[in-house]
Amino acid sequence: MGNIMVHADRGLGVFVEPVDGPEEEGLYMHGHDITALVGHIAGSPCGCGESDGTVDCACGTSIEFYEDAQAWLDENAPLVVEDPGYFDHLLE
Repeated sequence: MGNIMVHADRGLGVFVEPVDGPEEEGLYMHGHDITALVGHIAGSPCGCGESDGTVDCACGTSIEFYEDAQAWLDENAPLVVEDPGYFDHLLE
């Protein structure tokens, strides 16, 4: 796996691109994709362990988890992290 650069779009979504890949490769992410990405980077937002943050659980709703994930990225991006598999096709 390679690394990806994560750019936050200040509440509107996230753009990810491979660090060592073609310039035309990239993904624009929004919604629960952001929650899953932040879960990969910083750990699950769910404190009770019943959710990965993309569904409701005893400690919060998926909307709350999404809003928290977007706020986390707005504060911490841009950043370089290990690619969780978005660009594996470039390694083939």
